[in-house]
Amino acid sequence: MIIDKTYFTHTSIFHLDDVTGCSICELSGRTEFIVRTHDINQLGDLGVKGDYGKKYDPNNDYYDHHQTEMYREDGYMFATAGLVWKHYGKEAIVNIIEEPLSDDMIDEIHQSIDRRLMKGIDAVDADNSFKTKSYCAGGEVKVMNISEMFGYLNSDDINDNDLEFYSAKELMKKIIIKMVDFSYKYIKAKSEFYDNLNIENGVAIASKNFPWRSLVHEHNDNNKDNPIYYIIFPSQRPETEYMMFALSQKNSRNTIFPIEKYDGYEDDKEDNDFIHVGKWCAASDHLSILLKLAEHSMTFEKNEKEKIFFKDLKNLEALVGYVTNTYSSRLRDKIDNIVIVDKNGEEHPKSEMLIKNIKRYYNSRLEIDSMLELN
Repeated sequence: MIIDKTYFTHTSIFHLDDVTGCSICELSGRTEFIVRTHDINQLGDLGVKGDYGKKYDPNNDYYDHHQTEMYREDGYMFATAGLVWKHYGKEAIVNIIEEPLSDDMIDEIHQSIDRRLMKGIDAVDADNSFKTKSYCAGGEVKVMNISEMFGYLNSDDINDNDLEFYSAKELMKKIIIKMVDFSYKYIKAKSEFYDNLNIENGVAIASKNFPWRSLVHEHNDNNKDNPIYYIIFPSQRPETEYMMFALSQKNSRNTIFPIEKYDGYEDDKEDNDFIHVGKWCAASDHLSILLKLAEHSMTFEKNEKEKIFFKDLKNLEALVGYVTNTYSSRLRDKIDNIVIVDKNGEEHPKSEMLIKNIKRYYNSRLEIDSMLELN
């Protein structure tokens, strides 16, 4: 074992930040071996010390965060994952892509992975303000984050946990490789975005598959007069020719427009055609069928009120959580098209009052957000 090629970290229970630090170091080529120890005297100036050592000293490869709170320039806290990514992430990116990359491309991928992966890992480990709250039609729902998932990979015997750590490290390497590769393809796709799309009446028809979701949201943010509500691709499934997706809100699978069956759909469709039960995608061998579905769904959305059953709302907070989202415009777009109904599907006596109060709550929240941004 070459000491300078070793990643040192603590024994016992591992968390995702120390696992990720090790994964980054191996992907960058900085380390090849692992020593898990609780003997701080074993640490020296050689090798990388992750999540252990009680200091952050990149000149001597110490990447611990327990000694003091450490923050990025934008206010997000650091843990070991983010610290190691800051210093070795770019080398990992170059090794993963294996193609010539400009400095700007490397920087953009590096920032993307920090934003989409490292910040979350660090927040779970280091920031006691971190909390996850998600909602679905039934109310609040528990969504397990990636750090929790990796926590279950620990052995029942935390004093005999090395093999589990190695397995977690290999899995995390695969995730980082996939995310870096996706970011690379996404950045390349940005320059070709409009060359691959034909946008008309809210529907975009793509000539090929590419990482589209964030690009479409970016298009909609900048093109209010020509938004995309549905996007159609050549299918990657052998059983159908085309796939259509209803554009979801940012970071949410709740669709803006449900995919609804038009009159005569059952007669037109073939055996392989389908509409997903979640109403967020559809497939067909015929482009014309998907275009009809999109047209009908947009008309349906304008004419039909979305029903929320009062019995499924545990409290007002659950209702607010369902129709509002700090990362989306769902309330603004849909609140006037929502009705609260009773168990029989009839409008609930408190429906109007609840909707009115939700609007008031939402506007207050916007004012608070605005004041916080000003500060």
